[in-house]
Amino acid sequence: MSDRHCGSSLAIWSLVLAETFGEGATEDSLASDDDHTQPIANRCRLLREFLGQQVSIADQC
Repeated sequence: MSDRHCGSSLAIWSLVLAETFGEGATEDSLASDDDHTQPIANRCRLLREFLGQQVSIADQC
């Protein structure tokens, strides 16, 4: 994720919020239950994406 955000050193939750709602999103802007659910679902998707990449790399070795 940090590669997609120009090597950002932001905390994981800040990056997840940016991936979900766009740059500049903050926890303060989360108003509804859905606003809280979307980043969690997105984090799960991103974790599956990362793990898939790791399996692919391991298969190449």
